[in-house]
Formats: sequence, C-alpha cells, structure tokens
Amino acid sequence: IGPYTARAIAATAFGLPVAPLDVNVTRVVSRVTGHAPGSAGLQEVADDLVARRHARRWLNAVMDLAATVCTRTSPRCASCPLMAMCATRGDIPTAVRDRAVTPFPETRRWLRGRLIASLTVAPAGEWQPLPDRLGEHHRDAIMAAAADLESEGFIELYEGQARVRA
Repeated sequence: IGPYTARAIAATAFGLPVAPLDVNVTRVVSRVTGHAPGSAGLQEVADDLVARRHARRWLNAVMDLAATVCTRTSPRCASCPLMAMCATRGDIPTAVRDRAVTPFPETRRWLRGRLIASLTVAPAGEWQPLPDRLGEHHRDAIMAAAADLESEGFIELYEGQARVRA
C-alpha cells in the first residue's frame, strides 16, 4: 500500500496521530497554514495539526470541512470554524478556481476500479479477456492501466487476458 493508504489506516483504524494527505485534507491544511499544496514539509505540518488523542475525529472533521465549507472553487469562509486562524481565508489562485474538472468516468482511477471490479466477479483463477473499450477509455489506456495493476501485484496478464492475482 502507498503512503496515503497507510496513513489513512493508521489514523482511522488505530487512532494514530498522522494526516493522510488526499486532495481534500491537502486543500484545508494548505489554506489554513498558507503552505502551498505539494510543498516540502506539508506532510509534517499536517501531522502536527492532528489532534493527538482524536486522530480519527480530526480526519473526519477535516474531510467534512473540505466537502462542505472549504471547497475547491467556492470556499464559504464566513461559515468556517477555522476562519480566525486561516492564513488564506479563501484567497485561492485564479488558475485553481478556473481549472476544469475531469469527469470521474474519464479518469485513470475510474478505469482501474472498473478493471478490478470486472475481474473480481469472474470465478477465481479464470482468465478474462480485456475489453477494447471501457467507458470513455480505449484499448491503449486499458492495457496501460492493466500493466500498472500487474506491476503493483493486483492482477496477472497473459496475451490480452487478465485475472486477479491469487
């Protein structure tokens, strides 16, 4: 598993004071602290903000805040409980505000999820042909996503077919 998943499990399942930095947590932490998303040290800053005895609650609160108040394009700063301590108070660059959002079914994440889902419904160990098209994705994108899933140990590939790794 990757760093985000490891931190999410540590915080939610075990209550460890770590911050999994997905786009939502990154947005809130970046705005509140004034650190640019992706900047060096943002993970350490986020970890320092986690409520030591209530990591799970902290994470859920930050995710809720990101979804309802500290949104990507139209933050509602006046109703934010962190406004008094927020470094940016919703001052976000125009480029971020105007950036087009890719519909989820057109993303690589969607494609990977659908590939795994299609393979998990097949009987265990059975090879399934990879489709030529899946949603908005064509054969090249499907093969690239399948190759990534194979390199990550999730599936096995053989002559245009795939199965879940046992």
